[in-house]
Amino acid sequence: MKKNYVVEILFTLLLFMIFVIGSFLIVVYTANVYENMNRQNKEVNNVRLPLSYISKKYMQSYNDDSFYLTTIDGIDCIAIEEDMDNITLLFYRDHYLYELLCNRNNIDLNVAYRLFEVSDMAFYAYDDHIEVKVNNDSIYLGGKKHE
Repeated sequence: MKKNYVVEILFTLLLFMIFVIGSFLIVVYTANVYENMNRQNKEVNNVRLPLSYISKKYMQSYNDDSFYLTTIDGIDCIAIEEDMDNITLLFYRDHYLYELLCNRNNIDLNVAYRLFEVSDMAFYAYDDHIEVKVNNDSIYLGGKKHE
């Protein structure tokens, strides 16, 4: 009788241990899946958000003539004319997309607002459009190179 009692206790403890180990492995596995999903979402957002933001700014501009690519202090900037005196500048510097609303006669890129962290970004001007490239994704917007 005593021998059966010990076997029952050991069997119960073995089943409990299998349950605990299985639960632990499930938690570890789901944590890794969650971590990978967050990393992938961050990578997608690093591309999608800046492109969407710039595209929205383009749609809010008055016309193609008020949306152009220019260079200020050696940095390529998308300029959006707000009115006769003010412009909005969007530019990439130090792995961030910045925005600056300023008077066109008083431009200081150092006071710009940091919008998004971006690993790689570039602006290209063509005859009839501007290409905005983030990593390997691009959008094409109306506008031109400002002379």
